[in-house]
Amino acid sequence: MNAKVLCCTAGLALTTLTLPLAAFSAVPSQQGTQAYIISPSDGAKVPSPVTVQLELHGFGMPSAESQSQRAGHYHLLIDGKVPDMTRPLGGNVKRFDGQTEVSLYLQSGQHTLQLVFVDHNHRPVNPPEISNLISITVE
Repeated sequence: MNAKVLCCTAGLALTTLTLPLAAFSAVPSQQGTQAYIISPSDGAKVPSPVTVQLELHGFGMPSAESQSQRAGHYHLLIDGKVPDMTRPLGGNVKRFDGQTEVSLYLQSGQHTLQLVFVDHNHRPVNPPEISNLISITVE
């Protein structure tokens, strides 16, 4: 095989492998970044709609449409497990669009809530910033 063809093939193979990894490499979190649910508290019994209040320290939080590399937004996992943190988040999540409070209509029963902070492309920051899991009972 011709050396030029071999180099070109190897270059294309590396590009093909590297682009998907680069597409999902998250924005680095800042030291001291912390996401947490202020309310409801773990173990709380609450009526529906449930008011969820959250807070983030160490990172900006404008609207989810912001393209700033140093800003992001929350995704609230409702009754779900933490997804693959190397991929953009989607699926069964509630997105906070620059808000720190939201009302959720949940059916009666046990529910879990957990925050994941993501960048402007919905990718978890690196290392991932995930709140403690909160268990609530909706009456």
